[in-house]
Amino acid sequence: MTTAGAPYNQMKSATFKQCLDAIDGQREVVFARLNGISSDELWERPRNGRWSIGQNLEHLAKAMRTFRWVFALAYPLGLPFAAPFRRRQFARDIANPYADRPKPVNAPPGVRPRDRQTAPASLEQLLENKLKERQKFHNVLRGMHESIAGHIKVWDPPVGMVNLLQLARLVTHHEAHHFRFVHDLLDKYDARRANRQESLDVAS
Repeated sequence: MTTAGAPYNQMKSATFKQCLDAIDGQREVVFARLNGISSDELWERPRNGRWSIGQNLEHLAKAMRTFRWVFALAYPLGLPFAAPFRRRQFARDIANPYADRPKPVNAPPGVRPRDRQTAPASLEQLLENKLKERQKFHNVLRGMHESIAGHIKVWDPPVGMVNLLQLARLVTHHEAHHFRFVHDLLDKYDARRANRQESLDVAS
């Protein structure tokens, strides 16, 4: 299954391209580590009540879909109002609001993953859904001009009012936030398998 990202030769915004590059890079590292993971490990929820690896992946696909809708609606609606200001300065960066949040926050119902313990989806299905949403996200962003997007503002719950360039940065930070939880769980399962193998070696 290919995980290659879409070409960016049609991207009109350098900031959006940087964000999509970062999103792709983060995803590729996680996807590589998921090779060989069992279905039980994919859907095993930690004792602290956090989401499983599968639930994190499902949430990220749903969240990107929601972000895509925001961009798709905000840009054409804000274009007539932002165009007169396109030569004025605007912010391109924003502090990572998840940096000081080692624990997950409550997700809105629309992006909350289902409890898949009774009918889990396959890893292939989860990865395919994630890639499809990334492609759709790219398709929405590719025609947006940086000087226009920088003057269109929307409300984001973690930080408040942000322009669309900053919102794209937040998408990148949000993905990294959840991929950190996935890496932590993968580290835990790798250690557990190593301990089991060591016990078998000692017993034999």
